[in-house]
Amino acid sequence: MARRKRRRIGAFSKRLAFSDLDGRTNAGKFVNSIKNDLEAQIGNPSPGQQILIKLIAIKVLRCEMMYDQVLSKPNGGDLQDRVENYFLAWSNSVRRDLEALGVLDSPSSMDALRGIDPAAMTDEQLDATLALMQRRQADWAHAEAERSGEIELVEMEVSASD
Repeated sequence: MARRKRRRIGAFSKRLAFSDLDGRTNAGKFVNSIKNDLEAQIGNPSPGQQILIKLIAIKVLRCEMMYDQVLSKPNGGDLQDRVENYFLAWSNSVRRDLEALGVLDSPSSMDALRGIDPAAMTDEQLDATLALMQRRQADWAHAEAERSGEIELVEMEVSASD
């Protein structure tokens, strides 16, 4: 009985599943490295998280294949709107999955500094807090000036204080 030849997996393969990937190929190694890195970052993932990690790895592989497809053509090739839209959709899906997994959630630097008692702060933390407060104050003054139409006056004051 003749053995069926496996088709090459591409970015637009209809059946691109984790089980279809051969771990010896570049695509299989790429997916396994993403899966292992996400599992290491989370620690001990639950079964639901493991499924989500596998889906993320496959989606990232699709994005990488589309990226390679565009780069392999001279001068970027004729980038079809379809390819661009698919790439944006897959990459946005990866971002949402990573947020659902809790990988992208990181507190802002201002929130982290607010949680520390000023008496317990190091000199570097105090300097960072003062810099953030000055930046926020400058942003607020800039927004107020834009609303009132006095943008040139505020920019001159800021440049004079530097």
